[in-house]
Amino acid sequence: MSLFLFSKVESLFNYQKRSRVSFPLHLHRSIEFVLVTDGVLNMCICGKEYIIPKGYGVFIEPYEPHSFNSKEENDTIIIEVSLNLCESFSTYIAEYSVVDRRVRYSAEMLAYLETLLPWPKASEISQIIARTVSAVLTEAFLEHCEFSVRQNGKRDSVFDALRYISDNFRKEISIESVADALGLNADSLSRKFSVTVGMTIPEYIRYLRVCHSATLLFNGSSVAEAAFNSGFSSLRTFNRNFKQIIGVAPTEYLRSPKTDRVMLVQ
Repeated sequence: MSLFLFSKVESLFNYQKRSRVSFPLHLHRSIEFVLVTDGVLNMCICGKEYIIPKGYGVFIEPYEPHSFNSKEENDTIIIEVSLNLCESFSTYIAEYSVVDRRVRYSAEMLAYLETLLPWPKASEISQIIARTVSAVLTEAFLEHCEFSVRQNGKRDSVFDALRYISDNFRKEISIESVADALGLNADSLSRKFSVTVGMTIPEYIRYLRVCHSATLLFNGSSVAEAAFNSGFSSLRTFNRNFKQIIGVAPTEYLRSPKTDRVMLVQ
């Protein structure tokens, strides 16, 4: 199973409207809110299947692997919010884990959000509007979701590992160094990580590096710059991994029009 990471520096706030949305397993550094406005949406979040009908929504925490798997027609609003825009909510979910993340939202809330968010989508949204939308969403989900205190007040070890790797994949890194940094047993972490994410830790590290290199190439870096600034120690290893994941060699990727390039970023 492949996992996509949106590896560019993510914006503070992003929103989109999608129909019959489908997207493979991926994760974000931001908090994501999903509101189904018509039809039924199928999602998988952290290995659990969700059926989300019209009038319901879910939220996805940072670094939670999830996928969209539409089996019928639907219309969906997807809003990604940086942790910097909802500090109180971020603090809360660091101490409490969600038991039931699916909530029924009100027609009034949806109408209010649609007055705040222009469509077609604006190129820029003011921070005031972004913070207002974030506040409306976090208040609704805090009020209606069921939460429980995290064991020892800490996140699951896999998500600690996801965050640590995301912050350090450009450096020399291994299963052992991740486990040591988090004070965990390497074999136990490796097994749990593979089951939860669907990839081994080395596969995930390689994937992040290729994601990051694709972003660098897209933004004008040379092949060598993209390789070494993404954590690869040799061009040969970089070329092999890039072609395996993207489907074409880096040089071929650079020659293709930007609109045709496979991007593992949003």
